[in-house]
Amino acid sequence: MSVTASVLHPQALLRRSPLYRYHLEHQAEFVERAGSAVVNSYNGIPPVELEQAGSLAIIDLCGISRVGFKGADTADWLQEQGVTLPTQPNSACQTEEGITVARLSQSEFLLLDIAEERLKNSVTGLKIAQLEAAWSMDLEQRTYLLPRADSHAWLALTGAFASQALSKICAVDMRLHKFAQHSVAQTSVARSNAIVVRADQGNTPCFFILADLSTAEFLWHGLLDAMAEFNGKPIGLTAFCSLRA
Repeated sequence: MSVTASVLHPQALLRRSPLYRYHLEHQAEFVERAGSAVVNSYNGIPPVELEQAGSLAIIDLCGISRVGFKGADTADWLQEQGVTLPTQPNSACQTEEGITVARLSQSEFLLLDIAEERLKNSVTGLKIAQLEAAWSMDLEQRTYLLPRADSHAWLALTGAFASQALSKICAVDMRLHKFAQHSVAQTSVARSNAIVVRADQGNTPCFFILADLSTAEFLWHGLLDAMAEFNGKPIGLTAFCSLRA
């Protein structure tokens, strides 16, 4: 029997976001995704959160699967595994499986499992797990596994005011007409080194922000502070998934 969102506690699972204490203090309800507790909603009111997401919202995606690969032969190896790749550094694309692939250099890639059906059905990370299983130190290709779920926090800003909030804490111009869909910036956000990927959800602007896991709380509160002027608030997974509907 699956555990319902109303009774799942993050400490019942081996993996949990470094932000879970904040979520508990704010009446979050959790669901399990890839062995980790992810906020499903706050106070059990996803419809209100969906409206919030269209204006300005932040979501903790630390429990969603992600991985990196790096090395001179990485592009060839990933393509052999059936992964669609961006052609240029600092750009991204979405594969047929719904994975967002960001190319950070000619030989380094970041894969984010953001497929809607997997986010909703607790099987997030299946494709990424297959890639991790296919890789080994014995490969002839020069490619190396980067366990980004262990090294990088993953947050997202959504909504019409997302780029304006980012402009307060990031020097890169992320206005929608300047920072196009699937653009990637390796920059500083709230004084934290970060990777920013524009990955709109349906018609809603969305920016993925990945930074060192140790900075997660500092970055979260820095973003909340930048969002305050626009009445931005946290949302859960249910509202985030509904953005594509």
